[in-house]
Amino acid sequence: MKFHIMDHTGHSTLEFTPAEHADAMAKFNALLGEKKIVGTRKAGETEYKKVKSFDQLEDESVFTPARQGG
Repeated sequence: MKFHIMDHTGHSTLEFTPAEHADAMAKFNALLGEKKIVGTRKAGETEYKKVKSFDQLEDESVFTPARQGG
């Protein structure tokens, strides 16, 4: 499982083995709990869908800063 985390400096990639399931779930929940991060997963060839819950069977997730505006 890979998490690609985008931010103002570029991006970082975290990889988790199946044995690290608890660590991956904790990181997933921490990222989404910040409310400044949006998680997405590939939902087709060129489409992504927003994620709200951890799925241990998902290969990759992308986390990007949430849109901000006034």
